[in-house]
Amino acid sequence: MKAQFIFKHLDHSDALQEYAQSLLDQSSKFLLKEYKAHVTFSKRQKEFCVEMTIFTKEKAFRAKSYHYDVYHAVDETTVKLEKQFLKVRKLATHHKKPEVRQSRRWQKRTEEAA
Repeated sequence: MKAQFIFKHLDHSDALQEYAQSLLDQSSKFLLKEYKAHVTFSKRQKEFCVEMTIFTKEKAFRAKSYHYDVYHAVDETTVKLEKQFLKVRKLATHHKKPEVRQSRRWQKRTEEAA
C-alpha cells in the first residue's frame, strides 16, 4: 500500500526503506481494508527511533520503538502494530451481540408481575 518515509537527523537509506516496506506488506494481511502509512526514522544521541502510524477507514494505529540497531527497532515496531491489528480484527470478526427480542423481554416482565 502507500507508505511515506521520513528521515530526521539521519541520511536517507533505500535499503532501510525497502526493509520497512516489506514488513508493512507482510503485516497488511491482518488489516481488513486498505491503509496509508507514515514511517519516521530518527536518531537521538546513540539510539534510533522508529515511529509507524497507519491510517485505515476505521482506526489509526500507532507504534514507536527505540533501539541501538535501526533494523531491530523496525522489527519491534511492526510486532507492536501486528498485536494491535490482531486485537481489532478479533473484536470485529468474533464479536456477537446478544440476541434480545422485544417479545421475550415483555414476557418476562408480565410473568414476574403475575
